[in-house]
Amino acid sequence: MKILIFGSSGFLGKNFLDHPFAENFQILKPDRAEVDLFDINTTKEYLQKNSPDIVINCAGKVGGIVANMNNKIDFMIENFEINRNLIISSLENKIKKFINFGSSCMYPAEVINPLDETQIMNGKFEKTNEAFALSKIMSLKLCEYISNSNDEYFYKTIIPCNMFGKFDHFNDTKRSHMVAAVISKVHHAKENNLSEIIVWGSGNVRREYTDAFNVADFVLRNLNRIKEFPNYFNLGVNKDYTVKEYYEMIMEIYKYQVNLVFDKSKPDGIKQKLMSTSFPININWSQPRDLKYSLNKTIEHYINYVK
Repeated sequence: MKILIFGSSGFLGKNFLDHPFAENFQILKPDRAEVDLFDINTTKEYLQKNSPDIVINCAGKVGGIVANMNNKIDFMIENFEINRNLIISSLENKIKKFINFGSSCMYPAEVINPLDETQIMNGKFEKTNEAFALSKIMSLKLCEYISNSNDEYFYKTIIPCNMFGKFDHFNDTKRSHMVAAVISKVHHAKENNLSEIIVWGSGNVRREYTDAFNVADFVLRNLNRIKEFPNYFNLGVNKDYTVKEYYEMIMEIYKYQVNLVFDKSKPDGIKQKLMSTSFPININWSQPRDLKYSLNKTIEHYINYVK
């Protein structure tokens, strides 16, 4: 099977390429120099020339709360253009299988947890990442319309919970995910013998995290079952922790305890984002890496290759 991964140089894309199952496929991994995803004609030409069996869309502009709040226009337009160009170009080249990635930010801000797929578009988005959420909704609905309009096309959207792991943007405060940022902060505190760490917000909000390796594992292990996939579905671990608890777990691994100072003048975001994950469990998939193992492996990667 020939797989085309767009966004292969990013956090999730690299986890696909690094997965042991990747060697079982012929994988195309064009970079920005080969394909300008903002140019729909270039994108169409690349797909026509290479004729993949399936496209996996890991491309997009991502960032934390600060980046999302300060760059709403860029987050909305850039992600809208990339997703539209990839999906339409794949459709026009008669590529019948397409994996799209959504985000838990697509869920309404005021909604009962755990989040299930029926709640999407049933309330207002959380303001800090509204622009990103809107672009993701567009790609989800476009894929859904394509799948529903032709029985031979399977354009599916996977909605992962928050991710961390190898290849994250640990030292880039504008792009790193929360767990990666905490690892970087705790490491810096230990290296410099600091007695405290400033934590954004109250530390009481709850977040669900999985290793990006697990997301790649689900996709690569189940590509031959894509026809069974719902149009869109959650992929999480059915367990969440507070931000404070993530700090405590990481400090325990580092064997270094500091005082956590919570800056409550900064926004927390949504109080809880725990997703209901049912479809992956129903087809007998379970995450190969649990939280503790993944935190240890991620910290090991950070110490050896990143810092």
